Amino acid sequence: MKTKRTHWLLLPILLSGCMAGDEPYTPVANLQELMATVVDPAADFYWDAVGWIVDSTGTEEIRPRSPEEWDLVRNAAFVVAESGNLMMMQGRAIPEEAFHTYAQAMVDIGRKAIEVAEARDPMAVFDVGAEMYAVCTGCHATYALETIRPGG
Repeated sequence: MKTKRTHWLLLPILLSGCMAGDEPYTPVANLQELMATVVDPAADFYWDAVGWIVDSTGTEEIRPRSPEEWDLVRNAAFVVAESGNLMMMQGRAIPEEAFHTYAQAMVDIGRKAIEVAEARDPMAVFDVGAEMYAVCTGCHATYALETIRPGG
């Protein structure tokens, strides 16, 4: 029995040695490509999920109406949350504390967005969308000012 126990104790040490080198992933997109192809479409979908159009004919409420539509909103929130992690990956992250803070804020607001989408609460989705927008524009104002369009 002592031999088997020794093997089990050595296994984590051996495995940690195997993983001590380079990270086990290879980023495919650079940061700008990640934003354009993954983050922006997911955030836009989330932001567009709830709203109102008010005109001379009245008010049109925009909101998910079926379980499948709510699932799509939740899925977009998951993409936003996980994108914060992708932004922090070695080889893609900007090596500054502020950038890490913004990326972590994206994870945090994404988690909140998931929760309210799962609760199927349109007003909460709208409110969390505003918080998400603040996180995104704060980061863009620091690292991608050219992407902030007046009135856009």
